[in-house]
Amino acid sequence: MFDSEKIPFTILSVHKLQFSSSKRYSPPRAHNALIFRHYGQAEILHENQKTTLNKNDITFIPSGFDYTIRSEDEEIIVVHFSIDADKPYPFSVLHAKRPEVFSALFEELIAVWKNKPLGHQYKTDALFLSILENIEIQSKTNNSSPAFTHIFQAVDYMHKHFGECDLSIDELAQRSGYCPSYFRRIFHDVMGVSPQEYLLNLRFSYADTLLSSGYYRVKDVAFLCGFDDPKYFSTAYKRRRNKSPSK
Repeated sequence: MFDSEKIPFTILSVHKLQFSSSKRYSPPRAHNALIFRHYGQAEILHENQKTTLNKNDITFIPSGFDYTIRSEDEEIIVVHFSIDADKPYPFSVLHAKRPEVFSALFEELIAVWKNKPLGHQYKTDALFLSILENIEIQSKTNNSSPAFTHIFQAVDYMHKHFGECDLSIDELAQRSGYCPSYFRRIFHDVMGVSPQEYLLNLRFSYADTLLSSGYYRVKDVAFLCGFDDPKYFSTAYKRRRNKSPSK
């Protein structure tokens, strides 16, 4: 539905709408819409192409997209928003595999938008980003092989535990249910780099953040980034960044 690049967005409005069985035309609009369908079925016709929408579907309708919709009794939550991006995103539909997660997020989003408590601008953005996060996670694992799913889970585990010195590729392989050599091969096929390289990239990127803050000694950064030997960390950092971590 969307790619991994962060979308610069501005939420314009959030609505919960109910429609009885009807047929209606929606003209091109200047904003985008992201819709969660609580219940009901609908059929969208755009340029002679029909798309059926069912309960728990998430629909993205881009700006400038006109369509005719024929629907049965339905209830939806729709978020209207603008995108500050050069490339257009196409009309797309995603069926929620975990509808309870999306339903809760959309419901909380409309409640915050309606009641506007203190800090609601930040809360609505945070909820919308959480929706996009879950869309990306499902999109990455949709229609994928079991191997892809296992690698995605291993990557997620890396992001949560890369600061642990005892995290190893053998452990990740075991968690994925593969022997280390096969795990390394399919990881490279999916991610484009070896698991060791991916793990080191995570650790050194975090090291950059800690070092640039000025709050940590090099020794502390090494341990926080998953290195149990500060001297090895300094040598490896200099080899990758062409300067010592102290600089």
